Amino acid sequence: MANISLYELDTVIDPNDKVIGTDGTTGVDQGKTKNFTVSTLTSHIVGSIINPAANDFKIPVFNQGGLKITDSIISQDSSPSNGVAGTEITIEGNLVLSRDQHDTTLTLISDISNTTPSGEAFNPSIHFIQDGGAQNAAIGFNIIDDSAAGTLTGTGNRFWIVNAMAENVGEGGITFGTAQVDGWENSIARFMIRGDGKGLFGHPNENYGGTFDAQFEVYDDRTENSTTDFSFVSYGYVDISEYPPSQGAGGIVSRVKVVDGETDLGTHAIGFVAGTTSSEIIATGAFAFYANSDMDTSSATGFSGNVGTNGKWNFGDSFVAQPASTVTVSGDAEVVGNANGVILESPNGTRYRIKVDDSGNLTTTAL
Repeated sequence: MANISLYELDTVIDPNDKVIGTDGTTGVDQGKTKNFTVSTLTSHIVGSIINPAANDFKIPVFNQGGLKITDSIISQDSSPSNGVAGTEITIEGNLVLSRDQHDTTLTLISDISNTTPSGEAFNPSIHFIQDGGAQNAAIGFNIIDDSAAGTLTGTGNRFWIVNAMAENVGEGGITFGTAQVDGWENSIARFMIRGDGKGLFGHPNENYGGTFDAQFEVYDDRTENSTTDFSFVSYGYVDISEYPPSQGAGGIVSRVKVVDGETDLGTHAIGFVAGTTSSEIIATGAFAFYANSDMDTSSATGFSGNVGTNGKWNFGDSFVAQPASTVTVSGDAEVVGNANGVILESPNGTRYRIKVDDSGNLTTTAL
């Protein structure tokens, strides 16, 4: 009997090398000893187990029977055998992550060798590209670690949702929607931010006639609401066990910083406050009223009066920064109703109402 361990050891395998084996087919040759070349065995294995029509760089999978390795919908952009290690994987289909009785997590890690937080360009992100990139090249979600140097104090380590367009300003916006029935086709836009930064809150349906010309706009289709639904609400909570409350009442404020070239002229503001005993409109300077106006924020028409910086009122057609009297009227002042009149106070504190009769005579009545 041959002692295989005594045979010469050949470490170089050649396609023409032969291997001894036993015929396993049913028939007259079954059980006979035969020799097979390495190339013949290779062709048989490749033909039986590996799909010969497979494409370059496709990541293989077994077919349904688990007997043959064939192409999949997953591929990489290169391979080490091509001289360049692959850096990108493409899935020509949907990706589903599923795990029973556990949380399912998708984790993106970038710049793994850097353990020092700092603002830099290497950040994890998810890109959404539409129509092969011809229509949209977007950064969907991006975590930026800028804790060392935020744009503003406290804005480091930011979470971004960005839709970046290379072309027209106003395109490439972001829309947040909701749907009461599952499915993208049932979603309704609720909040939108345009590419130029202007935002709209609401559902801009066929009744929307706005021009999207404000930095922030609320669209309210009143046919979808009741008489007690407001278009915009600021809701606050205050504890008056300490009065006046140290936390204030909150409210809504609008501010504008004014400069003249390099000269800072200060900040002007107006606020609307729902107070605990009264509600207030508060302003840092004079407060003017306009009616039937063209709504131009630079030179509005329809001036109707103002409260001066000294707290005195001016009614007329021109602005007065500091009215001379508590109430100044430029034009006629009319009292309607024959029981009414102008009330004056005498030096001793008696109050008199001045009225006029049908002959134009003035009368006074002590109150």
